[in-house]
Amino acid sequence: MLVLVGCSNSVEKAKEEQWKVSPTFSTDYGAMFGKEGKIGIIGGEVKAGKEQKWMWHFWGSEDISYKEWEVKAVHQTTNKEINPILFKDEKLTPKDKEIQGHARS
Repeated sequence: MLVLVGCSNSVEKAKEEQWKVSPTFSTDYGAMFGKEGKIGIIGGEVKAGKEQKWMWHFWGSEDISYKEWEVKAVHQTTNKEINPILFKDEKLTPKDKEIQGHARS
């Protein structure tokens, strides 16, 4: 299971939250999973040990365009943090007036 968070202080909060599969939702860009209005990911089902391509979308009022970003995964049992991304766009780019940043990984 993978918990996705947007900033470093959110990692501790993610460790305390209930572990559940992220919901899916539809957008003008297609079906996504994540948290509607905050983060949406277009890509395949999460499978340990399998490479996948994902397109990340971030909504919000904060200007995050052209900022560096990272993803941390937290192991449910051990709370060990890892960076599961092998390749990614270095910086987020705006997609439209609602999506503050998007990137590929």
